[in-house]
Formats: sequence, C-alpha cells, structure tokens
Amino acid sequence: MPRLRWLGKGPVEASPTAVKAEIAKLEFLRGMDAHRLDLSVLRAERRRFLATVGHRLTAQACSGATPSAGPWGCG
Repeated sequence: MPRLRWLGKGPVEASPTAVKAEIAKLEFLRGMDAHRLDLSVLRAERRRFLATVGHRLTAQACSGATPSAGPWGCG
C-alpha cells in the first residue's frame, strides 16, 4: 500500500492492533520531522481547511469511544 494511502487510512476498530498501527504512523511522521513543519507558509484558507478536516476526523474517532476505551477515549 502506498505510504500516503497508509497514512490516510484510519482505524476501523478499537483494538491493540489498531492502536499500534496508529503509533507506527506517528513514529514514521516524526522520523521525517513532520512535526517541525512551518505551517505559517500555508494560506490562511488552507490552514482553516486542514484544521476542519482534523477536527472532523477527531470527532468521528471520538463518536465511538466508550468509557472503557482507556487513555485513547474522548471525554
């Protein structure tokens, strides 16, 4: 599977395997220093769009959270 597709594919269930896969993605991005990107060079409209996408994806992930979801659940 191409990396971009792998990064865009979200978990389909709350399981230890899914959590490990998401951690692997974070480690990959941190290894590329993606967390150090200067996003101020992006147009304001683009930053707003990306923030909306991130917020929507976070809300979707949290919608299925249960109290037993542990530290990854949303409160």
